[in-house]
Amino acid sequence: DALITREPSAPDREVYINHEWRFSFEYPEGWEPQIPLFGGPVVFFSMGLWNLDKDIPITISAYQKEWFQEQLVEKETNGKPADKIVVGDEQAFEFKGGGWMGRPSLFSIILVNDQYWITITGLNGYESERELVRSTFRFHEPLPTLEELGIEPYEPE
Repeated sequence: DALITREPSAPDREVYINHEWRFSFEYPEGWEPQIPLFGGPVVFFSMGLWNLDKDIPITISAYQKEWFQEQLVEKETNGKPADKIVVGDEQAFEFKGGGWMGRPSLFSIILVNDQYWITITGLNGYESERELVRSTFRFHEPLPTLEELGIEPYEPE
C-alpha cells in the first residue's frame, strides 16, 4: 500500500494519519491524539483528541457494522433524526446525541467497505474543532477490509 502523506492546510493545524485504517484529518495545533481511547467487542478502533486541558472533546472510532446498523433506522439513530452528509467522498449521517461523557454531542457516522462504521463525535462547546476534523477527514484508497486488518467479525452471543 502507498504511504499516506499530507500537509496541514493552515499553520494552526496538525495532521493525523492512520496508515493501518487508511484515513487522515486535520486537528487544532497543540492538541494531542490519545490512542486507544476505549475498547470492547464491537469497537475495533478508538482514539480521542485531547485539548491539553481536562477534556477529550473529540473521538474517532470504528464500530462493527451489524451492531451500529441496529441503531440506524431510516435516518434515525437512537430515535434522533439524522441528516445525510458527505465526509471525504463517502455518504454519511450526522445526528445530535445525548449522554456521551454526560454531555450532549454531535455524531457523524460513515459506512466503510460495507463492513464497519467510522464515527466522529464531538462534545457541545467544541463545534468548530469537531467541524475541522470532520471537514478535513479523508479516506485513502485502498481502504482495508476487516480481514486485512486481522479483525474477526463480531458475533453476538
